[in-house]
Amino acid sequence: MYQSMSAYQQFWRNCQSGIPAEVILGSPKTAGCKNLGICQIKLEQTRPQANCDNRTVAYLRIDQPTGRLLIHFLHQSMSEGCLNYFFGKGLFRMKDGFVLPTSVSSALMLTSERGACRVEKGDYLILNDDHFLTVSLRLSVGVERQHVSLAA
Repeated sequence: MYQSMSAYQQFWRNCQSGIPAEVILGSPKTAGCKNLGICQIKLEQTRPQANCDNRTVAYLRIDQPTGRLLIHFLHQSMSEGCLNYFFGKGLFRMKDGFVLPTSVSSALMLTSERGACRVEKGDYLILNDDHFLTVSLRLSVGVERQHVSLAA
């Protein structure tokens, strides 16, 4: 006999169907990725960066009805300090916009002749289901890529 999935089971399956990535939280405009937001997104997991407490594992996908980027952060991949600093107030804050790397845009099938995809700055609610911390981020297309140099 066939049993249908609960809404929670379907949500969990959708989270795990995303593209696995390593997300470094913080701001690329500051040394050591301080401040709030996203510093880097890499599709393949690399060796942990020395002295980087902001490294997380996540699944990325596009919510088809809204066109928003969903990031499902794996709760257990974060240190307690990282969890409290970036997610402790029930909001995920992007102090600055973040241009998605070309590899991420391509993997999410967001390639566009109009330019790069950018995650918009703002405050985003967090859905916490004890396995994932999910954030739904607004995207814009057609921005120019910027190279950020970090001052020592």
